[in-house]
Amino acid sequence: MASIVPALDLEREMQLMKLFPEAIRLHMLYKGTHHGFHLTTIFSKFDKVGRFILLVYLESGSVRGGYLSKPPKAKQEDGDAFLFELNPHSVSKYSPQDCSNAVVCRSNMLSFGGCLTLRHVSDLSLDLALDLGSDESYTRTGWVEGKRTAFVEVELHRVQDAWSVLLTCPWRIQAWTETDRDALKENLVSFKPACQSLKRVRVLLLGPAGSGKSSFINSVRSAMYGRVVLLPNIGISAEGFTKRLKCYDIRSEKGGKPTALTLCDVLALGDGETTGLTLPDALAVINGHAPEGHKTSPRWFC
Repeated sequence: MASIVPALDLEREMQLMKLFPEAIRLHMLYKGTHHGFHLTTIFSKFDKVGRFILLVYLESGSVRGGYLSKPPKAKQEDGDAFLFELNPHSVSKYSPQDCSNAVVCRSNMLSFGGCLTLRHVSDLSLDLALDLGSDESYTRTGWVEGKRTAFVEVELHRVQDAWSVLLTCPWRIQAWTETDRDALKENLVSFKPACQSLKRVRVLLLGPAGSGKSSFINSVRSAMYGRVVLLPNIGISAEGFTKRLKCYDIRSEKGGKPTALTLCDVLALGDGETTGLTLPDALAVINGHAPEGHKTSPRWFC
């Protein structure tokens, strides 16, 4: 799955994560355009334990989906299941009113009540049909698209606690020797993006003023070059010293060939929409809509 990219953009992923009381992360198990639009394939991707999210991308641009707190089985209740709808500027969540009908699994269908159903059909090229509606299984969704609603993508994700990817201890035991330093340096130099279609990876450093973004870049470059390298205007001020988007290639040595990693420094995060780097600013940089050297400003993205 390393080379398969989810269709969910960053803004909608953040919307989705806000539906959970705890911090989560998503791990994609299935993508229709890659694995094929077959219900049996979707069923085969469910793990024996765990929590899951099913996402359906409509031709209209809306994203509909359902959350399962356990793998689907023929007869079981799922009182923690819910439906949701993601739109560019809004998110809606619908809780179950009939837990026994919240998730229904059969050999030819996977259904969240009568609101969202994926069915196996034999008269379509995709072998998969989507029905959307509204019934008493969930709080009223207002979905009126009906049977065989047009869609462009289906994804299945495993839901994991964010803390599950943290280190088992606060600090790793690291032997700071020349040999270990050279090994770490080699790992950095030989890094290649997991997605084969990407040649370079740009890492955007985010944080409030004084959090050490520029100093981190300074430290990485100094370690790679084997000598102290200073970037201009490093220090602490109320608004930070970095004002413009600046990208720094990581090289194995001064004047050497750039590696696949580029570190990006940008305006510090602010306390609100009128100060510092705001969410629209950050998304513009991530999506490649802000050229290097641009002085970020909330007004520029309005």
